[in-house]
This record gives sequence, C-alpha cells and structure tokens, in this order.
Amino acid sequence: MSLVSSIIVPVIITLIALLLLFSKKDLLESFNEGAKSGIKLTVSLFPSLILTCCAASLFTASGAGEILSHLLSPITALLGIPSEILPFLTVRPISGSASSALLAELFENHTSDGYIGFAASVIAGSSDTLFYILAIYSSAAGVKNTRYAMPAGLFTMLFTTVLACMISGMFI
Repeated sequence: MSLVSSIIVPVIITLIALLLLFSKKDLLESFNEGAKSGIKLTVSLFPSLILTCCAASLFTASGAGEILSHLLSPITALLGIPSEILPFLTVRPISGSASSALLAELFENHTSDGYIGFAASVIAGSSDTLFYILAIYSSAAGVKNTRYAMPAGLFTMLFTTVLACMISGMFI
C-alpha cells in the first residue's frame, strides 16, 4: 500500500505533463490568460477581504463575542450547548484564527477527549467563517442582494451546532 501511495502522485503529474506536451493548445497563452483572470479576481475580491478582516478584528477586540455569548447562554442551555463552548461559537462565524485560538484555549481548560472538547472539535471541523465565505463568494459571483443568505447561514450553523452537540453526547 505504501508503494502505491508513494508512486501515485508522480504518475499523475507525469500523465498530466504528457497530455499537455501532446496537446494542440498554446500552453503559454493558456497560462497567461489564467494568470490574468486570477489577478482580476484577486483585485475584485480585495475590498471584501479588507472589510471582513476589519470587522472581525473589531468584533474580537471590542469584547462583543463575550457579551453575545453571555446573552445567548440561557437559550443555548435549553438547546443542550455547553456554556464553555459559547465564546468559541460566537467568534467562529467571524474569524477563523480567533476561533482556533479559542479552541486551543478550550483544550487547555478541558480535555479534547471529554464532551466539551469533542463537541467543539466536531463544530470546528464541520463549520467555517460564515461572514468571510458570504463576502468572498457573493463578491466573486457578483451577487448584490444577499438578503436571505446571512439568516439562512446563521440558522444552518445553529442547527448543525445543536446536532454536533447531540452526536458528541452519543459518542462520549
């Protein structure tokens, strides 16, 4: 098995190189066109990236995540979400690096093998930064009206969080 896994990548690269070599297309021109379109896309996404990074920094630095988790704790307790996970959950849709830091802090205070660490790991592995994704994808696709995207994304994140906590409880 290890022989196959060590050979498969070089074989695939060689096959692609041979296909390109015998292709009738102008490879340099195709590469240049792809690079041009990549640069245009990067430039068009740059304002959305700056806005998202600034908003995430402001949210994290202002302590709004802590205030939000404190306000949501009675509701999340009814849903079966442990209060220790709330700071992580309030930052997760906004900042990936801040939520990773909170996850590491969670692992320091609670074992990763326990319910809280396990549930936080499942949530971290199955979710992403919602605001970043909405900003990038809607900007790249040219979508101007994202009216229902944010509520739908937040509802989906809440649903999957409750589901992750329920499933984690079954495994621990």
